[in-house]
Amino acid sequence: ETANGKTVLWHSPGNLAGFLVSSAAPGAGGNAVFYGHHNIHGSVFRGLDRLQPGDVLITRKEHALTNYFLPGYWPHAALYIGDCEQLQRIGIADHPHVKPRWDRLRQCDLFEPRRVLEALKDGVWIRSLACPFESDALAVIRPRLARAQIAEAITRGLFHDGKPYDFDFDFTRSDRLVCTEVVYRSYEGIGGLAFELTRRAGRMTLAAEDLLRMAIDRVYFDPMAVYAPSHASDLLVGDATGPVIRDSMGGA
Repeated sequence: ETANGKTVLWHSPGNLAGFLVSSAAPGAGGNAVFYGHHNIHGSVFRGLDRLQPGDVLITRKEHALTNYFLPGYWPHAALYIGDCEQLQRIGIADHPHVKPRWDRLRQCDLFEPRRVLEALKDGVWIRSLACPFESDALAVIRPRLARAQIAEAITRGLFHDGKPYDFDFDFTRSDRLVCTEVVYRSYEGIGGLAFELTRRAGRMTLAAEDLLRMAIDRVYFDPMAVYAPSHASDLLVGDATGPVIRDSMGGA
């Protein structure tokens, strides 16, 4: 049921991914919406129901302005922090960086319980998973860390919730952050994990595709899933993800 009280029926696409015709066409401006099953009828979106807290989501929206000044096919990253039940299971619900944000973690989207920490132009905020999922392409990578280390990373990340966006892309300051800096400041140094910053436009930065290269090279991260319809028609998981991610980055 929609906000105006109308009932909308979504027809099953069977073994394929369906496309919401009222959303933007793939490759056109705006967000394209795809839908399908994750556990029956071909399981075209299998794997996306197995997101774990600490996973990193790398996304692309066609014709987004960021595509024109951020490097590569994949310009954006978000930190998946899970739902409230998962946060309780990993033992951080009462952490001083988490507890004051608990109401927002529960209520920021009543229809989607899963949360990300994501830096967009309005700042670094806890957001619904629906936000990065409103993308034309999505990749999921997972840190090679123990659960307690991932829990520590999430609490470190949530410390930055509410900070402004860094339009200067300056990794030497932490009072404002870009999207990949959320991942950088959450994980840097935990379990020996280290990021190699690259100088771009006079700044030492970390691009979303730097994270993907780490994953396909099995450096601190593993690739878990990718949906990039311009390179493969289905959502791919496991070993099948690496070649598609590499191809999407021009074979880099």
